[in-house]
Amino acid sequence: MTDLGATLDAAGGGAPPPPQTSEIGFILAVARALHRYGTPAHRLEEAVELVSARLGLDCEVFSTPTAIVMSFGEPAELRTRMLRAESTELNMSKLEAVDEITAKVADRELSPEEGLEELARVTAAPPRFSPGVVTLAQSLASGAMAVFFGGGGADVAAAAAIGLALGLLARWAHRRRPAPPPPPPPPDADADAPPPGRPHRRSRGLPVISPMPPPDGEPSGLSRVFELVAALVAALTASLLAALWPAISASLVTVASLIVLLPGLALTVAMTELATRNLISGTARLMSAVIVLLELVVGVAIGEHLVARFLDIPRAVPTPLPPWTMWLSLAASALGVAIVLQSRWRSVGWILLACVAGTLGSRLGAAWLGKDLGVVGGAFALGVAANVYARVLDRSSQTVIVPAALLLVPGSIGFQGMISLIDRDTISGVDAMFAMFVVATAIVAGLLLANSVVSPRRLL
Repeated sequence: MTDLGATLDAAGGGAPPPPQTSEIGFILAVARALHRYGTPAHRLEEAVELVSARLGLDCEVFSTPTAIVMSFGEPAELRTRMLRAESTELNMSKLEAVDEITAKVADRELSPEEGLEELARVTAAPPRFSPGVVTLAQSLASGAMAVFFGGGGADVAAAAAIGLALGLLARWAHRRRPAPPPPPPPPDADADAPPPGRPHRRSRGLPVISPMPPPDGEPSGLSRVFELVAALVAALTASLLAALWPAISASLVTVASLIVLLPGLALTVAMTELATRNLISGTARLMSAVIVLLELVVGVAIGEHLVARFLDIPRAVPTPLPPWTMWLSLAASALGVAIVLQSRWRSVGWILLACVAGTLGSRLGAAWLGKDLGVVGGAFALGVAANVYARVLDRSSQTVIVPAALLLVPGSIGFQGMISLIDRDTISGVDAMFAMFVVATAIVAGLLLANSVVSPRRLL
């Protein structure tokens, strides 16, 4: 491809005006940071286009789960950059910090150069909560969800113990191998050459700026099949405990212990992107969620069949705890999920309030519309609470919606449907899978209705 400036010079038309490299560099960094911390495609594109307009840039952006394509300038001097997206991490505190920095640069409170430096500090900062605290929070969330599924005291204890084991397994599986040291440069190396191991990239007028710190090393091989292995361990342990302790319901404990890994949130985001006409991103995210669900189901099936070959697993009917424990478990699960998603402490109370609003809205909606469609009321109440939070405190609504939505998402429904299909119970499996998509669509409808009634008045 011929460089645009060289082409115009050769044609006698003169070089195009110099690009706003600092502004473009900041926009590139914002797009990559928002994508990294789990922002849906429609929100990312709207935020980037709004900030670009405020900085005097003409920008078009196209976001997918694996890449971001951005074009700057008029058609005669168009500059395009494709960013290869890295795996996302749901980190609400960093997402909120990125939103605050972006708003300050858009309001001219910070220069693009200062904003770029702040973004680099945010992305390079360690997580707010240590891995040990996150592991304990995952155990707390798993035990609390067992109460929601109607489990008894034995089920709660078993789910919390397995959730703790899965948290430890996640720490071990997602460790990184030490990166090998780069080879020394040759004696006659050009002083302006890029560092060893990094290709020299040219970008036709666009700055080569990335706020992402380099990885510490290659991920372990287990991280690629972590969901399958975690599901196998959960089902194997739950089945063994059920065989030794008849009061435990193996299937209930398995689903509760895997609640953090179920792709219900990804499914809901995918349906939201499809509803907002981001078809490529929504389709790709939907298939990714289905693949994760299949890995979990295969792992559970292997674990259960291994135990069934040697032991008789009783099918216990769980005895639900008193109704008041549901509210206690709601608070515990909200706290656990907030820590797992690295939320700021100042947001935890609002997350709990949004969870209560979503639960009450779901109950009211179920009384009016039925069990599956009743979640519209819960999603609407959750969306209104999150948008009120954003308007009153001038913060990102996403940092409240994402943790609270984990208690509404239909991952457990799809999980049960896949299990039924594996067991050749086709009618029940298809019915559950259809219910999963109905519930996901209902959640999307409720959130979009909430945005039309109460605008968050924020970039995110």
